[in-house]
Formats: sequence, structure tokens, C-alpha cells
Amino acid sequence: MKRINKHLVVLLLPLLISACVAATKTTGRPGWVDGGPGRYSAGLYLTGVGSGDTLDEAQDRARADLAKIFRVEVREESRFVERVERPSQGATRHSSAASSSVRTRTEGVLSGVTIAESWHDRAARRYYALAVLERRKAETALAEKIHALDEVTQRYLASAESENDMLRKIAWTARAVAAQEERGRTQSMLRVVDQTGLGIPAPWTHQQLQTRLTGLAGRITVAPVASGRAPGVVEQALAGALAEAGFLARSGGAAAYVVEAKLSWRDLGLREGWYWLAGSLDLVLRDAAGAVRGRRSWPIKESATRRELARQRAVAAATALIRSGLRDTLLEFAGAH
Repeated sequence: MKRINKHLVVLLLPLLISACVAATKTTGRPGWVDGGPGRYSAGLYLTGVGSGDTLDEAQDRARADLAKIFRVEVREESRFVERVERPSQGATRHSSAASSSVRTRTEGVLSGVTIAESWHDRAARRYYALAVLERRKAETALAEKIHALDEVTQRYLASAESENDMLRKIAWTARAVAAQEERGRTQSMLRVVDQTGLGIPAPWTHQQLQTRLTGLAGRITVAPVASGRAPGVVEQALAGALAEAGFLARSGGAAAYVVEAKLSWRDLGLREGWYWLAGSLDLVLRDAAGAVRGRRSWPIKESATRRELARQRAVAAATALIRSGLRDTLLEFAGAH
């Protein structure tokens, strides 16, 4: 019997060795490298593939490839909000803020990304990496963020409803609008991971809240007043920015608020062929009783090969600041009291 067992071992040993070798031997180019099916099904995971000269480079590109899925989707949401809220010059500022929010939100979701597999193409001297994100975990995190944004929006709207000061009422409503814009971007990301593509329905639409904000602003009269350099041009810019923000600009008459802008500069003279000016644009908001509701100052520094051109550039810089920043500045003043 022992002799028979010994013979069996001798006969089976080559087969056992062969099986072990087959289990550890590389199977060649993985299917996921070329976008084919793999162990991580689309129903349960989002995936990204990257390649590079080093493994670290391939992994970074795989994560970036996965992140691109979210950024493309959220960018469309941001463009929609931008068209609704700011169809003119102010869109640039809003777009920049939205882009920053998109990056922050995407980075938060991508904290759950792992590098599941990697492969080295020795012939091509190229590394490949597969990044995966579990849909369920990402969906939970995004849903929690959406519920939190809805809760804070409700609190902002309740504060606006109970507020007697019209400027503060507008500030609370503007915060609600901003929270729902953030919700919209988060919702777009949720649609990516949610297989139904529906996400979580919003209690309010962006258009509803924006209409509410515009209606409140239209009930406030603000008188634009300018002093210092180029007062006529600066006051005209103030009136235009107030109208664009939805306020009733009322020059030379009784108004609930007065916004004062003063442009000033010092002539620094000629330096290496350039005329330099340095100064500031100062903004003050007062109520009807004359009490200061807020102050803000922006530095102004311009140069040109001609002194007059440098002055023109300083005026242009001041009016650009007014057009792009007046609305948010007034809302900041309102929120500070």
C-alpha cells in the first residue's frame, strides 16, 4: 500500500507543480486596459483608467479619468445656473466660484477612490492603473450633503421671512440661493453614481429662489453717489451695477440707502518709461438715517506709456470692480449686521 501511494505521489507531483505555475502565471493584457469588462461591474462601480511611464503617473491619471466623469456633468449644471442668474458681465465671477465648488465637491467624493489593479506592459515600457469608486458609498455621501444643504436652505429662508430689515432679508435669501446652487452641483454628481439617474428631487427650483431674491431687491431704493476722480463715470457705473443686481437706483432723490464710491490715486511719475498711478476705490453703504452699514476698499494701481492713458486705465479698473463686485459687496454689508 505504501509503495502504491509513493508511486501516486511521483505521478501527481508534476501535475501539482503545473497547476501552481498556471495559477501564478500572468494572463497577459487585462481587458480593463482597453475599456473592456472586468471584475468591477458598471452597476456597482465607477472606473477610470490611466497610463504612464511610472506606476505613480498611471495611478494619478486613472484617478483623473474617473474624476472627469463628475466634472463634465457638474459643469453643465453650473452653466445652466450661470445663464439663469447672470446673463451679462458678472457671469465670469459666478463661473469661477462654481468651478471652485466643483473641484471641492469632486475631491470630497474621490476620497473613496482606490487603485484596484495595475499592469506593466514590459514590451512597451508602460504602466496601467485602474481606479474604482464604489457607487453605494459615493451615493450615501452625496445624499447626506444634499439633505444638509436643504436643511440649511430652509433655515436661511425662515430667517429671511422673520427679518424686518429689508437688506438683511435679501442677504438671507441670497444665502439660500447659494446653498441651492451648491445643491444643484451635488445633485449632478449624485446622478452620476445613482443608476436611476434621478438623484433627490429638490424642494425648490433655482428659478423660484432667484425670482424671490430679485423681487426683494426690486423693493429697495439705493442712491448712487460718487466723488474723487472721474465722479461722473464712476456714478454711472454704480447706477448700472445697482440695476443689474436688481436694486432700484434712484439718483438725486430720497432712497432707503446711499452707496458712495470714491476713486482716488497718486501720480507716482515716470519710471523706466512708464507712468504709474497708485490709489484706491472706496465704497460705503449708508442707510436713510446716515448710519454706515459697511465699508470696503480695493487697491488701484495702473501704468502706461502716457500719463493720460494710465488715468484712463485706473478709471476703467474702478468701473470694472464696481460692475463685478457691487452686488456681492452689498450682500456682505447686509450679512454683517
